[in-house]
Amino acid sequence: MTDLEKRYIIDVRADIAILKHGSIENAISFLNSELEEYEKIWSKCSCECLGYGITCNRLLINWLKNKL
Repeated sequence: MTDLEKRYIIDVRADIAILKHGSIENAISFLNSELEEYEKIWSKCSCECLGYGITCNRLLINWLKNKL
């Protein structure tokens, strides 16, 4: 686990996403959709919390893909 993943508590967030969405695949699908929305909004309104969401989702997606 990288320092960035530790700071974002990716292992815990990944477990929560799996429980919430029922499977790793469903969690990845949801997070990809959410990431696309965040990235669309970014060009209109960039802010710290939106950047946090983009970074967190990218880390979560990569983490979950590695669990497959």
